[in-house]
Amino acid sequence: MMVIGVLVPSITGSIRMSKRKMNYNLVEGKDKLNYDVLEETTHQVIKSFPCDKFLEARMFMRHLNLGGGFDSWTPSFILKSTSTKR
Repeated sequence: MMVIGVLVPSITGSIRMSKRKMNYNLVEGKDKLNYDVLEETTHQVIKSFPCDKFLEARMFMRHLNLGGGFDSWTPSFILKSTSTKR
């Protein structure tokens, strides 16, 4: 579990560090050719990025940690891909 520090003003006026749990983490894929954005609560891979797109993967993970998405409770049916005939 990765924890980040957030500066929070206290009642006395001083600034202290508050620890906030990240709901989404960036992990190296099983084949080591991609990065996966992993949802910690459900252990689901939300999205995979090729290894040369690390910055995009990190920005996507940050977007989810700041409130984008389903707040760490993504329904599994949303992550399933379907094929359609044309």
